[in-house]
Amino acid sequence: MELTTYEGTYQEYKTKMDRAIQKTEEGFKQVVEGFVEMGYLLKVARDTNILAESGYSTMAEFAQAEYKIDKTKASRLISINDKFSENGYSDKLMENYEGYGYTKLTLMLQLPDVINEELSPNYSKSEIQAIKEEIEEESKITDIEVLLEGQDETKAVLDSDISEIIDQIGEDIPELFVSIHNLLNSNKEYNMQEAISIMAPTGEKTYTVRIRGVGRKMLILRDTDEEAKIIDIRSNEKTTCTWKDIMDA
Repeated sequence: MELTTYEGTYQEYKTKMDRAIQKTEEGFKQVVEGFVEMGYLLKVARDTNILAESGYSTMAEFAQAEYKIDKTKASRLISINDKFSENGYSDKLMENYEGYGYTKLTLMLQLPDVINEELSPNYSKSEIQAIKEEIEEESKITDIEVLLEGQDETKAVLDSDISEIIDQIGEDIPELFVSIHNLLNSNKEYNMQEAISIMAPTGEKTYTVRIRGVGRKMLILRDTDEEAKIIDIRSNEKTTCTWKDIMDA
């Protein structure tokens, strides 16, 4: 960003940074707000002339001397602000990322936007970590290696993404597959909500499967949504399907 003039004195600026630091030691909401504000103010120190009267020549020197924030942490705070603040350059967190803690946002820095958009604060740190690891594993495999795997013959006859995904879920989690099978083949007419409660018992659930010759795909379910989301981890392409599509598959 081109160097600009900051409206206010260095002391006023530093008071705002002090307050942002203080927020990170308060309640949950204030902690996240504080980290977002710190990232913004570090960018201000980097991009404007606010440090001119401070005695520090760089943002990194200021952050280390005044707050013991090293270059690694400063870079992480700036990245959080870039990705999750309003317009990517603000002291305000985007509304759809409210409710996440600092640790979750740090993990989500390493996830594609197409996936972050579908997560919610209800996801635990370990669940987000697991998604991150799945993406990292797939990134290690080249397109040529995927081609050389050859497609599973049992899936070659399937006519849709959701059919391939459900078939793979059946192989990976047979007990879930059996539960759905028993519901669909019971003598009584099933209620769709019964199927949803099996697939997403807590109201939302993400399944990640790896299909030979295709790659990893994510199925994101939410009982409040009429459609489920399918994300191709290799291409970041997002498509949708209905709950009926899932049950038909």
